[in-house]
Amino acid sequence: MIYLFLKRVVKWSFLILFRRKVISGENNIPSSGPLIIAVNHPNTLIDPLLVASQIKRKVGFLANASIFINKLIKYIFNYFWVIPVYRKKDVKPGEKQDNSKSFQKCYEFFDREGALLIFPEGTSVHELKLRDIKKGTAWIALSYEAERNFEGNLEINTVAINYSDPIKFRSMASVVINPSFKVSDYKALWEQDQELAVQKLTDRIRYEMEDQITITKNKEQEQTVLLAQKFYAEYIDPSLSRYSDPLRSFDLRKKLAEKVIAVQDEDPVLFKENAKALQLYFFDLNRLKLSPGILRARFLNRNKAWILFLYVLELSFLIPFYFIGLATNYLPYKIPDWLFRLLNPEIEYRASIMMLAGMILFPVFYVVDVILFREFISNELIWTLFFIVSLPFLGFLTLFYWKIINRFFRILHFYFRIGASEKKRLLEQQTKLILLFQKLMVK
Repeated sequence: MIYLFLKRVVKWSFLILFRRKVISGENNIPSSGPLIIAVNHPNTLIDPLLVASQIKRKVGFLANASIFINKLIKYIFNYFWVIPVYRKKDVKPGEKQDNSKSFQKCYEFFDREGALLIFPEGTSVHELKLRDIKKGTAWIALSYEAERNFEGNLEINTVAINYSDPIKFRSMASVVINPSFKVSDYKALWEQDQELAVQKLTDRIRYEMEDQITITKNKEQEQTVLLAQKFYAEYIDPSLSRYSDPLRSFDLRKKLAEKVIAVQDEDPVLFKENAKALQLYFFDLNRLKLSPGILRARFLNRNKAWILFLYVLELSFLIPFYFIGLATNYLPYKIPDWLFRLLNPEIEYRASIMMLAGMILFPVFYVVDVILFREFISNELIWTLFFIVSLPFLGFLTLFYWKIINRFFRILHFYFRIGASEKKRLLEQQTKLILLFQKLMVK
């Protein structure tokens, strides 16, 4: 009962956290029987919550023992079938790393036909790559089946998560669930060579994940791919924007990564020249306080006076709603950010802290808002209900208004502060990059 309630709360929270999220392959999850769900891990706590909230089955979790910090936490984790696994850095100096008890708990969970969510990478770092896959997942799966003479019916689903920007509010996410396969398929290999069977199963988990995510070899490639994706979606094919179609957008990023890697492998000098040109273009935009969309042909060809008139009209009409939304949503929106800055954890924890803090703060502040509304404005039920329903919409409208007013000031800056020669130079840079991308994508 508690699990289902929290699952719904988390699911609703993701409707706010993400602008769009796409789940593919939900029907690939077996409806019953013991199951391992092996997932890549780019975004700390968001990853398990995202996967667990989107599938129908109740899941347990394999987690680092370091988070089991006291008896209360242990009790809560035990209730939700969070099983600790000990890494070398989780044991004290001189103590032996021993996961035999954890493995037995996994087996007990499988015997109950449980679905166990595991992150084979072990740690969470946002990179455009898959870190080394640990063999623990394969050992758990194969040793469980071996104890039951390979008649335990344990299956594995691999899952790939992609984020447009894992630490940014209102970004996009996709979850791809691959078809399940039976661990018993490795019976003959296990009986022949256990180490080889573990390695082959580990390789399969890695290959299935890598097939669905963007892979780069180093930070230089990663930065180039992200800028290339941004440029391509702005000036070559806007339908591939990160905010329109997540699957097509992530597919573009994957293809661009393959092209970038090929260029660097074939001609490192050419790669550096092209990467530098791309970085310089976006550096100049930031230096001049311009957004990329201002230099789209569609915008440049529109009438200046008409554009400014429409912005002024829109901002004037929405300003009352903006101030109401600001008064009712500002503190629960900003406090999680202040909390993150105060705690100063690794950047990968930003989305987790923001989401969990928001799940608590928004309901609390909304209750206060409703009390104040009934006290000073109206205590009639119909108006109270209308106010309650409007609160989240006012929050979104406030964010929208803030983006619009920032865009408006950037446009004013572009029209009246940026000289003709600077505009011409930026457009020449853009044209050269467009030609470069056209050549790159036909290779």
